[in-house]
Amino acid sequence: EGGFWRGVVPIGVGSVGGWVLAGLVAAGLHWSGNGCSGGPWVAAAEELSQTRVAIDEEHQLLDAIWQYVERHALDRTFHGQDWDAVRERIRNVSLPDRAATYREAKLLMKSLGDRYSRFVEPKKFELFSKYDVTGVGMLLIPDEQGRLIVASPPVKNTPANQASIKQGDLLVAIDGEPVEGSTPFEAAERMQGEEGSEVVLSLISDGQPREVKLKRRFAVRDPVEYSMRNIGERRVGYIRLHEFNARCNSSVQHAIEELSADHQLQGYILDLRGNPGGVLEGALEIAGLFQPPGSMVVRVTDGTGREESFHARVALRDKAVARPGVPLVVLVDQLTASSSEVLVGSLRDNCQAVTVGKQTFGKGVIQGVFGLNDGSGIVLTVAKYLTPDFSAIEGKGIAPDVTLTWPNGIFPYSMDGVDFDRAENLLRLCRESHHYE
Repeated sequence: EGGFWRGVVPIGVGSVGGWVLAGLVAAGLHWSGNGCSGGPWVAAAEELSQTRVAIDEEHQLLDAIWQYVERHALDRTFHGQDWDAVRERIRNVSLPDRAATYREAKLLMKSLGDRYSRFVEPKKFELFSKYDVTGVGMLLIPDEQGRLIVASPPVKNTPANQASIKQGDLLVAIDGEPVEGSTPFEAAERMQGEEGSEVVLSLISDGQPREVKLKRRFAVRDPVEYSMRNIGERRVGYIRLHEFNARCNSSVQHAIEELSADHQLQGYILDLRGNPGGVLEGALEIAGLFQPPGSMVVRVTDGTGREESFHARVALRDKAVARPGVPLVVLVDQLTASSSEVLVGSLRDNCQAVTVGKQTFGKGVIQGVFGLNDGSGIVLTVAKYLTPDFSAIEGKGIAPDVTLTWPNGIFPYSMDGVDFDRAENLLRLCRESHHYE
């Protein structure tokens, strides 16, 4: 069910003002996930307030959606609607069964006039697990005291769901180490591990302490292909990244480690052609493999005007990073979108790579993934982003440094026309103009 034109196109995870976002990408029909260090379980969400109006289960589901939109929508006009009046309307609509509720939920999200915001039924919502980099399926947020709580019911069939972890449970420790003072991102990083490994979580549930041992499970494909190539007189390490899923960071790190072992290596190619995105956290981590840690990656603004900058990070610090001084060329095209564009924008603006190919897609907004009690959920546009040099991406894309049109389209993925001598010269000029060493 993958593929850009068939409608399944995911993207990013980031954090704004203390809560964590999962962003998605696409053109029209699409739904998706989370990711490389946070998953939809570390998505934009917070515990919903209890309504004082006695309403039935069907209307509670709609009201939960209304609250998420009211608190987190990027468009504070709600597409020109009186949002309080909308709440009164949905409280009085007839909902004889769950099917009717789902129909109304879809209409409610459609009323926002945003092609990226939508309601997702339970079976499709389960598929978001491919972007869960912790492998356990938990959504964490800070409460009013700054403690980390489970903000949304774990998605069905994830380890957290099978261990009966519930919304509102308080996370106390990970593998015996207290999480007090940790952000959701930091906790998510500490929960990361290899497929099949275990993590022990200490929780307080319904006022009682409990300890659960969860086995990490990643039902995702390896998104990376890599090989050594000869381009002209150069030995070049080629890495093709298909999507930003739960394995993207570790897979790219492994590819770099293997390719960098070749002592004749004289260049890297990162091929993002046809890559529709994935998780924003993946872009942050992979950015840290090709440029110094702490380099600016992206600037994010939410609907209240809060701004936050995100910097390059390397989550798995025991792995290799790209060899310093070796030039990097990034291949892009019209299907390079969302988290891919975040990574491209960072590498370009920081003079760490030369981009070659076609204008990218132009997806500059971020969606939050919010789980609901019955296993369904919503995807909601909650923020927008700019590149480090304040370039807007939405509707524009990123123009390549060197325009190339491959005669056979994107299949097969040709590298004809890639010129590393020219790339090195462009990188030198960029660094001189930015006063970089």
